[in-house]
Amino acid sequence: MTTITAVTAHDVRFPTSLTMDGSDAMNKDGDYSAAYVVVHTDDPAVKGYGFTFTIGRGNDLCVEAARQRGLPLVGRSVEDAVADLGGLALAQRAHARVADGTPPIDGLTPAQRFFLANATLWRANISPEYQRTLAGIDPHSPRELRVHGPISNLEPFRDAFGLPDDAPILRPPGERIEIW
Repeated sequence: MTTITAVTAHDVRFPTSLTMDGSDAMNKDGDYSAAYVVVHTDDPAVKGYGFTFTIGRGNDLCVEAARQRGLPLVGRSVEDAVADLGGLALAQRAHARVADGTPPIDGLTPAQRFFLANATLWRANISPEYQRTLAGIDPHSPRELRVHGPISNLEPFRDAFGLPDDAPILRPPGERIEIW
């Protein structure tokens, strides 16, 4: 099993404001910047990369947010994280076949009920202390990540709730991960 050993976030800035390169009416002194994230594993051949572009202001916040979001992943298996996405995608496709033609219930379509049921499955009121205990003994990702991680990649989730491609709960279209 491949284990996540670290998540590093880097504050990358390009001093474009010095020559006014890339300036516009709203951001005449912006410096193109990025929060660049690397997920390291115990297998040198397996790494993950991601980034978020900013105009400089707030880049430090994006970097710190990435660091904080990465903390619960350290010590977790990559396979576990991928299994949640693959399993939910497979279950959703099976549900769509079975529920085809089923009318809405209480105003919710079968697809909406599917995703709400998945979120309900992982719902729990866990104290920060207990969450820290779980992080040390449970080999799985935290519950919140087991819900938000997979759905942020699934087009059927976007379709079920009529969300725009830039909805905050979704990854940008070109960055969504598809398994199977």
